[in-house]
Amino acid sequence: KEGRTWPFVHCDESDILVCEIDGDMVGYAKWAWITAASATPSRAELNSLYVDPEHWGSGIGTLLWDIIIMTGREKNIESMDVWVLGRVRSGELYASKGCRLEENGDY
Repeated sequence: KEGRTWPFVHCDESDILVCEIDGDMVGYAKWAWITAASATPSRAELNSLYVDPEHWGSGIGTLLWDIIIMTGREKNIESMDVWVLGRVRSGELYASKGCRLEENGDY
């Protein structure tokens, strides 16, 4: 959509993607590559994916997710761990993208 920008920041072991609309941050995602000692990463962990509630349903979460997946494929990532607190709505997004529940607990 018009007015959206996607600043991308690469850190040593993680990446941060920020979505801005007309200069206001409306969402971001941060993920890290999981690397065993002296091995290339084959797994990633989604540390956070946030969309401002005023922009829920606008597709920003899906766009952030799609860019994470595309970046992971470019880096030959085979799987990604996603932690979700039970009280948040994002579990629905992850399930719709093919994530499966490995375990459930209290945090």
